[in-house]
Amino acid sequence: MRQTLILVPALALACAATSHAEESTSATTMEIGGLALTPYGQFDQFVGRSVGFSNDANPGVAPGAHSKVDLLNGGLSTSNIGLRGRAKIAEGTDVVFDLSAFINPEGGSFGRTEDKSVTVANGVFPADPLLSRAANVGFDFKGVGVLKVGSDIAPMFFSIIRSNPFGDSMVFGPLPTLTFINSGISGGTNWQKGVFFNSANLDGLWFRAAYSFGEAGDVYVSPAAANDVSGHSGRNWALSANYSSSTFGAMLVYQKVNRNNVIGNFSTSTLTVDNTNAWMAGASYNFGFAKVFGHVGGFRDESSPSSPFYAGRQKIYELSLSVPVAGGDVLAAVGKRDAGGGVAATPDVAILDDGAPGGSNGRRMATVGYNYHLFKNTDIYALLSSDRTHTNVLNTSNGTVGNVGASATNFGIGGRFSF
Repeated sequence: MRQTLILVPALALACAATSHAEESTSATTMEIGGLALTPYGQFDQFVGRSVGFSNDANPGVAPGAHSKVDLLNGGLSTSNIGLRGRAKIAEGTDVVFDLSAFINPEGGSFGRTEDKSVTVANGVFPADPLLSRAANVGFDFKGVGVLKVGSDIAPMFFSIIRSNPFGDSMVFGPLPTLTFINSGISGGTNWQKGVFFNSANLDGLWFRAAYSFGEAGDVYVSPAAANDVSGHSGRNWALSANYSSSTFGAMLVYQKVNRNNVIGNFSTSTLTVDNTNAWMAGASYNFGFAKVFGHVGGFRDESSPSSPFYAGRQKIYELSLSVPVAGGDVLAAVGKRDAGGGVAATPDVAILDDGAPGGSNGRRMATVGYNYHLFKNTDIYALLSSDRTHTNVLNTSNGTVGNVGASATNFGIGGRFSF
């Protein structure tokens, strides 16, 4: 099982870290002594069933997984709250910052889960710190772009959540779920100790670049549940190009993630794990009566095939659409992730601990639903999803490897409020 990704839960929509996102927000800005402050956030909860969904992750369907209807967090977006600010320091130059925290409305706590710690490979790590969603400061050079340092959203995740109708939903959205949950990609969705550049919009075209210094030479650690904020021990870099017009959109993104050691009791001085390359290309077209999206991507694990997390090569495909109907949108998407040969088998004892095999060998998802725009900042939605996983599983009692399949039908009725 891809332990480094099992912990990646549903994240919120983009941190609005670029000037493009900031300009589109409807949040109210306050002026205090030349400093413009903009509080923002989202609350998203639903009543429904999601087999394999837990408080800290949605790793995939488990054979015989317990199913019940419950109040859950993040059907379309992970709840969050934040504050961004800017102050003019020169003509055409502002200093900017962004501080943001995940919140868990069902438990009344910070973080995406009520859990204070998470366990991976018998290693115990703290869950989401207070500002695990974003903590950065930088300069906005008008007409050029924004340069920031700190922690922020990675270009891969940013491009994906902006280019599919389900946004960042890792509960019901096929594209983000298949990309980041138990896939061959590593590095998580947010990077820390990084330098980030988001270019200005050039007639619909803009670029993003990120470089994370990491902790080269150190054993892998994960202070954010999901190895989002510091999900690597090597150095990461990524580039993306994005285009958007009234009818056509496109994105192309590539990232390289390096790690030096594995976690917990798997750590060794000779094994390199989860050094991965990943790319994704996507396009959309708005016909007026419907907007259609399509994506294709690939992940390549450069670590040793003997690694307990080896993912080999994987491909992902997705098609989706959004149809405006009666004050809302009908949403539909299908996607699949296929793995090449040599995918590491998940020990059956790990499946018992984590509650799901996760789909390391393949996963299929299909979702349909309706999102009604009740008010300017309030949506209500109903979603139905089919999820099927195939996982290589190691029988620890006799050493045999088998492919375990499971399927589930999930649903949710909920609401999302943004400010």
